[in-house]
Amino acid sequence: LGGYQTKLSKKTVNKPCPVCGSIIKKETYMGGSIYYCEGCQRV
Repeated sequence: LGGYQTKLSKKTVNKPCPVCGSIIKKETYMGGSIYYCEGCQRV
């Protein structure tokens, strides 16, 4: 089946990451928005 599973979104920004507990961040990238955890994914 494959594909991506949405874990981080506008509903999770500024809330704890479900994996490590760090705060979910939002950044703009190429005209869109990305949501990521600084603890799990380095920018």
